[in-house]
Amino acid sequence: VVEEVGAGAVFWNRVYEPAVLKRDEAWRADLLEGGIEAESFKAELLIEPWEISKLPAGPEGLSKCFDDFKAYSKAWMARPPPPMSLPTPERFEPWEGAEKLRSVDLDDVKSFDFTGEEELVAALEREWTPGAAAGKERLRVFVESRLPQLADSHRFRMLDSTSVISPYLNSGNLSIRDVYHTVRNLVARRDRSKHRDGMLFQSSTVYLKNLCLRDFSYCVLFNHPTITETPVVRDFDNIPWKPDPEALDAWINGKTGYPIIDAAMNQLRTTGWIENSLRALVASFLVKYLVQPWQDG
Repeated sequence: VVEEVGAGAVFWNRVYEPAVLKRDEAWRADLLEGGIEAESFKAELLIEPWEISKLPAGPEGLSKCFDDFKAYSKAWMARPPPPMSLPTPERFEPWEGAEKLRSVDLDDVKSFDFTGEEELVAALEREWTPGAAAGKERLRVFVESRLPQLADSHRFRMLDSTSVISPYLNSGNLSIRDVYHTVRNLVARRDRSKHRDGMLFQSSTVYLKNLCLRDFSYCVLFNHPTITETPVVRDFDNIPWKPDPEALDAWINGKTGYPIIDAAMNQLRTTGWIENSLRALVASFLVKYLVQPWQDG
């Protein structure tokens, strides 16, 4: 594509999965060697894995990430707020060479084959409206009507109080910086009013810690690139797993007989999403109760 359009520079936003990051760095080296300007930018995270460390950079230039969330979150919260996102351009000026690019049809880039899964597709279409406008609307509804409930741990799972914006963040329809500043600005406006909302302040802190946990997860993955296959704590290599295809299938299809587990897994199947504490619950059930290898989950 660079050769076709005669590009003199290539810019992209960084990702942090080890294999993809390694691929991007190889592409950068090839582009620079060919005389093409190449630069990546931070957009996916608020704090990148190498920006918070408990030890200075080693001989390979990589720093050591905090392995426990409590220490990481303390350092994360002490960081200055990220810069605001730049406003979306009203329009892009046409550029020479654009007519050479071929439009790609969505059907050409589909990653999954949903043949025979028409009901599932219909459920997903009912649940999600793609696009930046839909993502911003989800964020607005959350901040205005759901955020104040978030700190009420007694009602946490019974109320529809989570943001449900992770798909929009993952697809780039929402900026993580916009999410951060929207929450912070709401609290600031309430603090300036005559009626400070204590519950809102607590809920905002809980939510910011969730954003912090998101960064921490990428930090752990970056510093432990084999974590998807091998445990960070090597003692867990010695767990006597009991692989059972029927138990695994029951867990996947929400037929374990445990109502909260089955409800969460059915929600995951029909919407592609479940709330983060339920994700932890179903994962814990798989490995601690069913004693299934976590890699299968």
